[in-house]
Amino acid sequence: MSIIIKGDRTLPIWDISHYLDQTSSHYHKLVTICKMCELTAEGVEQSDFVISAKSIDVFQEEGISYGVFKEHLALDIQRKGEDAEKFWKILRNYKRPVVYYKKDSNYVPVFDPSGDEEFKVTKMEVNSPPIFDIGGIFSALSELFSAGRQDQREQIRLRQDTLEHQNRLLEQRARNLTELSRASEVLNREGVHPGIRHYAEQEINQIMESQKRLNSRASISGGQIDREV
Repeated sequence: MSIIIKGDRTLPIWDISHYLDQTSSHYHKLVTICKMCELTAEGVEQSDFVISAKSIDVFQEEGISYGVFKEHLALDIQRKGEDAEKFWKILRNYKRPVVYYKKDSNYVPVFDPSGDEEFKVTKMEVNSPPIFDIGGIFSALSELFSAGRQDQREQIRLRQDTLEHQNRLLEQRARNLTELSRASEVLNREGVHPGIRHYAEQEINQIMESQKRLNSRASISGGQIDREV
């Protein structure tokens, strides 16, 4: 699947590069978090997750199989200490964090960003306005590129109703997470570890808020989103 994104205005090449780089990082994290939730619902223990102490390099020729990165931090929400907070801090702050989970006697990546579900720019036109064809998991892409559009439509509509503007806008923002199809589905799936769900919801909210600001600055929130097979 791919999505066609059409911006509203001309952007210099460095802005386009920054937008795609940040969006791909958000995609990477969103998919990783959703897959962690899915895995715990399928029976993977929360203590079976580890995260690399190093982010994926821009040109990662060695791949990301377990052992390429020498240091890892285990996630164990039940254990006393700051390990859980450190785990999620790395996931939040690193551009391309790598999370593994224990499968049989080995550790395998939760999400392989160079695999079949990678964030891939299949076509790009940098004329006015820019147009991107981007492939990946459709639901995750749709959520990222739609970030902020609900708020934008609500703001325009509520200008006609100033008495209720503030309250209704706050209510819309509170509903944004539940309207994200993939994120909402995995968070509410039966069997998801409650500790994972707690942190995942926080991280997904931060990702979507960051993407919303990014879309607004790049004038993507007013762009057209089409689905292609």
